[in-house]
Amino acid sequence: MSAFLRLSAAERRRLHVIQRPGLLARIVIAPSPACTAEFRHHPMLRSPAAYIGLWDDAASPGSSRTPGVRATRTAWSGAAPPPARIAILPLQGGFAEEEARMLERMIFCALEDRVPLLVDLPNGAPLEQDRYARLHAIWASAVVLLGDVAPRLAAPWPGPPILRGHLESGGARLRGTTCGLTATIRRTPDGCVIEAGSHVRRVLPECADPGVRVIRTELVHVGVLAPIDEHAFVLTRDLAMPSRSAARRFAFGQRGRTVDWYPVERRASAPVMPCSGGAR
Repeated sequence: MSAFLRLSAAERRRLHVIQRPGLLARIVIAPSPACTAEFRHHPMLRSPAAYIGLWDDAASPGSSRTPGVRATRTAWSGAAPPPARIAILPLQGGFAEEEARMLERMIFCALEDRVPLLVDLPNGAPLEQDRYARLHAIWASAVVLLGDVAPRLAAPWPGPPILRGHLESGGARLRGTTCGLTATIRRTPDGCVIEAGSHVRRVLPECADPGVRVIRTELVHVGVLAPIDEHAFVLTRDLAMPSRSAARRFAFGQRGRTVDWYPVERRASAPVMPCSGGAR
C-alpha cells in the first residue's frame, strides 16, 4: 500500500499540499473521500489540472475537462470513486486545457503497468514543442515528489508508446513519393514498418488527424523525427505501423489513397503523385 494511504484517520481528513524550492510541480493530495469537497473547491484547482486516482497500488491518470468535473472525473472504468486523489500542478502559469490533457497522456504512459485494465491510452492534445518540453519538466518534478508520498507510483516517462511496437524483419519493401518526399515501408504480418531514413512531411494540412500531430510531437521530443529543412523531417529509426494507410497518414499527413505504395524494385517507373494541401 502506498505510504500516504497509511495516514492516521485525522491526517486522512486533511488536504495535503506538497512542494519544494527549485521544483516545477506542486502536488495536492486528497488522501480519502473525506477530502473530496475540499479537493473540488481548492483554489489551486480552479484551472485545468492533471491528476491520478489511487486504489491502493493501482493508479488511474485523468485530467480536467470542465470545471464541474475536474475534481471527480477519472479514467477509471468502475463505478466507485478512488480512495485517494493526487492533483499535479505547475508552480507558475497554470495549465491550459490541452496541456492538462497532454500531461494526462504522459502520466498514463509512465504508470501504464499500474493502471486498471480496459482503459484506453488518452489521446492527449497537439502542443507546440516548447510547451510539450515544459510538461516533461513538470512531470519530472512530480516524480521526485511522488517518490516521497507514493514510491511505487513514481515512474519516469518511458518514451512514446509508438516506439514499443514490434519491428518485424523481412517482408516486401514498398515506397511512396509525393511533394518531393519519399518514405519506404516493409510489410509485416501485423501491418508494416516505416524504415529509418524515410521522409516525413513537417507541416501537416489542416485536415490531418489530431492523433498524428500528438505522436509527431512525442517523436520530435525524443529525436526519432529530426528536421531536414522547413518542409520535412527524417525518421532516425524504424517505426511500426498497424497498416499502410496509417503509414501514409503519418508520413505524408494524407487520408485516403492520395499516395500509392509501389515495390522498391519498380522505383524508376513508379508515378510521382501530385502535391496537395499546401506543401511544397
